Amino acid sequence: MKKTAILLLIALLLTTSTAAIDLETYPMPFVSGSSFTAQIVIGGEAPSTDVLAATDIAVSLQQRSNTKISAQTDDEFDIWKNGILIGLPCHNTAIAQVLGTKDCDIGLANGTGYLKLVERDGQTFLIVTGKTPADTRKAARLLAQSKNNAFSGTDVLVTGTLDKPQAGK
Repeated sequence: MKKTAILLLIALLLTTSTAAIDLETYPMPFVSGSSFTAQIVIGGEAPSTDVLAATDIAVSLQQRSNTKISAQTDDEFDIWKNGILIGLPCHNTAIAQVLGTKDCDIGLANGTGYLKLVERDGQTFLIVTGKTPADTRKAARLLAQSKNNAFSGTDVLVTGTLDKPQAGK
């Protein structure tokens, strides 16, 4: 089981074309100029912490956008539009579709959140996830505080607490 989880995490890390996208430019390509041009997607049956995570991200993006930002459920997901996808693949079919897995155990250690940029068919998706729903919220909180963080690359592991999330590699 542990080998499978590690192999799945390695596969997730390799699914990204790193040349074109980078977390250093966040909130681009989700905000262009002063307009939110993407979608925030949570699972229709997701835990309430995923809704709170979406709220944290939406509030932070609203400060950079003059367009109204709201979240939608995975049954409204548009694969042809950039998106911030929140939760685990087993709770959010949009993440399962982008990552190609429905497995809830994506190989993260306990207490770890994860931010991952994925480019697929010309669209960019930011996966906000974690070992547990609380870890997903911690990753969302770090993303919401992105003005205070210097991200780079396509993958960020998130440790620390909800009140003080920390970026690692």
